Amino acid sequence: LSRKSILVVARSTLVRFTPPDRLSYREFMNIDAPGASGAVELLGKGAGCTLLAMPPKVDFGSVPLTGFGRAQVSVLNSGEAACDVSAITAPTGEFSLTAAPAVPLTIAPNNLITITVEFRPTSMGKKTSQAVVTAGGSTATIALEGSGAQQKPCDIKADPQARAFG
Repeated sequence: LSRKSILVVARSTLVRFTPPDRLSYREFMNIDAPGASGAVELLGKGAGCTLLAMPPKVDFGSVPLTGFGRAQVSVLNSGEAACDVSAITAPTGEFSLTAAPAVPLTIAPNNLITITVEFRPTSMGKKTSQAVVTAGGSTATIALEGSGAQQKPCDIKADPQARAFG
C-alpha cells in the first residue's frame, strides 16, 4: 500500500448534554465524510437534586395561648446530584423557624439537613403557614398547622378542707 491510498482523518467533537429536567433523552449525531457516513447514538438522563421534606406537614394540634409546640423536620436530597440550597424561608404569623443551617449550603445526594419549627399561638383558633427550602429547580415545602386554645383553669382542692392548728 502506498501512502497515497491511506487516508486517516482524526477529529474529536465535544458533545455537551445539559437537560432541563430529569427525563431520559435519545438523539443521533450524523457524521458525513467523503466516502463514508453514519450516525452515533447519544443517550443521557438528566440528573438533578430533589428535595423531600420529612414529614411534609406538621400539625401541632391544640396549643394553649401561654404555651408552644416545637418539631423537627428533615429535608432530604433524594436526587442524583448535589442540591445547592439558596434559601430557607421562615414561616409567618405565630409560627417560626428556631433552628436551621446557614445558607448558602450544599446537600449531597442521600444526605439531609434538619430544621426546627415552633408554634406559639397568641390568639385562639386554627392557624396555618409554611416553611420552604429552595435549591435551584427543587423546593421542599413544609405545611404547618396548629390551633390556639384557651388554657384550662387550674383546679386546686385542699384535702382535708379544714384543719385546726391549735
